[in-house]
Amino acid sequence: MMGPQVIFYTRNHTFSRTDIPMSEQGFEPTRPITICDDVWIGVRAMFLPGVTVGRGAIIGAGAVVTKDVPEWAIVAGNPARVVRFRYEKVESQTLETSVVH
Repeated sequence: MMGPQVIFYTRNHTFSRTDIPMSEQGFEPTRPITICDDVWIGVRAMFLPGVTVGRGAIIGAGAVVTKDVPEWAIVAGNPARVVRFRYEKVESQTLETSVVH
């Protein structure tokens, strides 16, 4: 699932030289972005070159993803950081329903 206005950048400007203007330095090589299965991406999230978003992850609205996101992680912020993992709740629900009364 993906909200509106999500941005994927697969390359950045080159800016390491100081003898010529940044606008004339060109771009770094393209680095693909990988989004695995069952990911939910919030409105206006932004992804920088080369990141991988693991299976089952949730990307918060407005998050700027600068590093790989682990499976089942919920990330938010700028830069995006892991807030928690989805499986913690899934495991507790499973335990609750399996208890014999």
